[in-house]
Amino acid sequence: MGAILNAEMTAGLHIRPSISGISKHQILEIANTYNLIEPSLEEVHTGRDIAAGLIDTSVAPADAYIQIQRHTGVCPLVYREDGQVTGMMAMLLLNTVGHMALRQGCFNARTPSMNHLSAAEEPISAGYGWGFAATTKEAGQAVVGATDEFHRKLFNSIDCYTRAATPDGVRVLRGKLGYTAVPWPDDTGLIWIPGQV
Repeated sequence: MGAILNAEMTAGLHIRPSISGISKHQILEIANTYNLIEPSLEEVHTGRDIAAGLIDTSVAPADAYIQIQRHTGVCPLVYREDGQVTGMMAMLLLNTVGHMALRQGCFNARTPSMNHLSAAEEPISAGYGWGFAATTKEAGQAVVGATDEFHRKLFNSIDCYTRAATPDGVRVLRGKLGYTAVPWPDDTGLIWIPGQV
């Protein structure tokens, strides 16, 4: 699908205007407050393995995380304790084409297309919580705290989506973070926090 969408394709989907001007520095400033940092290539593999062990072995492959890290500069982020990665969060910044694909059920969450993603500083139409995993209480608190602050301080005017893959994920996302079911037919478990006008 190209970057230009016709009126028939967008009718009824009510996509909010994109936001601009969110810098990599702003994202990393919040992340660093929670000791979440940009990972090395080895740490990307470790973070992905944590997610695979806690969620499902079919989570996105490490190569997808590395490709997205190179494209966005802010995804994934990892949490370290005593020099070891104990948590990972991956937040995708969707452009309008990616947002439309998500709404229409044709967004590939396992290996997202680079055509669907914004890098920091590019217009962002929606956020997508791609992966959250932690093996310790401290790492879990950091991931949840950063997710909440990203939404409140940077992304509150755009729609933010995710899917809960575990019972703990459902509890945190639908409880503490306030995600709810999307208001259109969906059988994939998609939940959201709609952007505030």
